[in-house]
Amino acid sequence: MSGEKHTPVKLHAVFNGHYWDVAVSPEDFSQCVGSCHRNSVLGYGLDGAERYARLFAAAPDLLEALTEARLTLSLTRTNIMVEMKKSEGTAYRWEGVPEALQARIVQCDDAIARARGEQDGGGE
Repeated sequence: MSGEKHTPVKLHAVFNGHYWDVAVSPEDFSQCVGSCHRNSVLGYGLDGAERYARLFAAAPDLLEALTEARLTLSLTRTNIMVEMKKSEGTAYRWEGVPEALQARIVQCDDAIARARGEQDGGGE
């Protein structure tokens, strides 16, 4: 799926009177791509269902933002490493920063891979 958008349109969390839908239109329940119900096993009611529906509706936007943030982290890490090489006398001020950024980059990569179906998310 690399390069493909998950949805060609914006998704909306919509209460249909009984439970929360994730739909293509804020007024049309027939274009539903997912539903969020009360879940007594997980211990949440309609308020929890609403939170999940809003999160699901925002997921494509979050994935796009995370992909861009990951690129920014990678570029920043590279720039810091170049700066460390140039200024050996003051490189200590960056100590540990490239490693910390790399750890965040790996977290981003894992989340992006799960969202794209390239890595098992543990749900199947």
